[in-house]
Amino acid sequence: MKYGQQKNGAETQSQIFNRKRSEIPTAERLQTLQEKLYQKAKQEPNYRFYVLYDKTFIPYMLQEARKKVRATNTAPGIDGQTVKDIEQYGVSQYLYEIGEELRNTN
Repeated sequence: MKYGQQKNGAETQSQIFNRKRSEIPTAERLQTLQEKLYQKAKQEPNYRFYVLYDKTFIPYMLQEARKKVRATNTAPGIDGQTVKDIEQYGVSQYLYEIGEELRNTN
């Protein structure tokens, strides 16, 4: 296959890069980040990812993490909060507060 051709209906690289961030689904953004980290780790096995902490409080990261937790509906977390508790409190408010807490933690 030649560079730039589509495989099984997938978008070409240029089509992906031309989209605005707001047009890219959060799951796809997360997958892209994971793929980039994987590729970097494979290319440079001794590379240390010191700056990953700032990714933990990005809103789309928190949203995707919440989706995964909700899908498994497991036991409450270390804070004792259940999925139901968070939904009653307000998901957006909860994620905002968690993001701010992570951002302000040294």
